[in-house]
Amino acid sequence: MASSRLNYLLFIYISHLGLSEGFNLFQPNRVYVYNFTGSVQVGAREGNSEHNVNPTWWRITGLFQLQRIDSTTLAAWITPHGEVNIFPPKHADPKRMWMSDELRAPFKIIIANNGAINYVAVNAKEKAWTSNFKRAFASTFQLQVEKSGLFTMNEGGLHGFCSTSYLVTNRTTHWQVRKTIDLNSCSPHGKGIHHWRINVPNVPCLENTERKVVVSNEGFYELKPNKNSGVFVAKANVKGVTLVNIFESTGSAQYINSELEVNFVKERMHPKSISLDVDKLLLTSLEYVNHNKDPTAGRNTATDDHQIRQVVHLLNFLTD
Repeated sequence: MASSRLNYLLFIYISHLGLSEGFNLFQPNRVYVYNFTGSVQVGAREGNSEHNVNPTWWRITGLFQLQRIDSTTLAAWITPHGEVNIFPPKHADPKRMWMSDELRAPFKIIIANNGAINYVAVNAKEKAWTSNFKRAFASTFQLQVEKSGLFTMNEGGLHGFCSTSYLVTNRTTHWQVRKTIDLNSCSPHGKGIHHWRINVPNVPCLENTERKVVVSNEGFYELKPNKNSGVFVAKANVKGVTLVNIFESTGSAQYINSELEVNFVKERMHPKSISLDVDKLLLTSLEYVNHNKDPTAGRNTATDDHQIRQVVHLLNFLTD
């Protein structure tokens, strides 16, 4: 009986509260602390091929914190727990596993009243991989929800502007939000592809369906009411899937699965002052920074001479 009464009171509270504008998810003078797990898995779908490819993945965990510092700005910072976990372990490179100070450095999110993110401000000399990681976090918290129901808008994100659908459902004690990005509609990076290269001649006899790239990107959120801070993000889970139907080395389909999950831990009422060196910050969009010449995006940069030596060593090995 008591539980039913509590649920009824929460339902009445939610009904009167209503969904606030996106920016009101973060109230001033409070720090929102989240646990996070980020992971990427690459492998090949099982098929009739005789070649079995074991998936390779990396995973990172830690704390993510958000604080509203003025009417248009959120301060954010990432605190990793230890190092990146990589599988298989033999692929681990200590130079690429350690967490740089750049990743821990605070950054700013410039956000509009409707929840749209206008800019992300990172250090002007920051490596692409850490700035892209921060863009992924900022994009996860971009929620333009002001009402319940189903609606679609053109929203800026990691791949440019994309047709984005929101499905907001009012539950008894919380709201459920499902956010779906139509990656085929993205401009300028259709299908979420920023750069591609091929080291074998194109095969014109293949049907287009056999070379089709399948992509998807969805986010699932749980918003809860808080008597002190209106509505807040209690959970967020964002998943991206890319499936390429031709995988050169095995003849199987290659997949890339990425996932970022955040869970609310606590709210601090008296945050510490955050040192943001404005002179060193560079305003950028949410779009990923692409490094065509460096696939590690700065994690393990190799000089041209080093790459040439590696190629020569490989050729000598193959001719022995």
